[in-house]
Amino acid sequence: MRACVLTVLLFLAAPVGAQTSTPGTYIDRWTLSLTAPFIGRVQIATGVTAGAVLQEAGTVPNHAARLSLAQLTLKEPAFLAARIAPMLAATIPVTTTDDGDPATPPVIDTPWTDAQIQALIDSQWNLLASAFAPPTPPPTLPAGTTLR
Repeated sequence: MRACVLTVLLFLAAPVGAQTSTPGTYIDRWTLSLTAPFIGRVQIATGVTAGAVLQEAGTVPNHAARLSLAQLTLKEPAFLAARIAPMLAATIPVTTTDDGDPATPPVIDTPWTDAQIQALIDSQWNLLASAFAPPTPPPTLPAGTTLR
């Protein structure tokens, strides 16, 4: 009986509306990567980078792959943003804030600014361009060549 009363008293003494913030878990990161506001931020950032790549000189290293990704970004912005969002959510700081009310779900977000997300997209464009590049065909043997 005492344990039951103590549990009830502790529950009643818990602050209502007190917020706690913890680092995001993998599930939190996955959840963030699926939210429309976060995907929207990624979509805008990739669009900004794609626009800059369209204007760069053809002599920039890896330009062909960078240009291909920029064109894909402009053709299918939502598709590309949804594919890139999990990579970003896995990389950037993610926090989960809970107000303690079981009726209210925790808020999962990132403290990163738009400028920080933009800088990350810019810095990772070559990596992303390689990931989205079409596969290179295997080499072909000259006619008449046989393998032993």
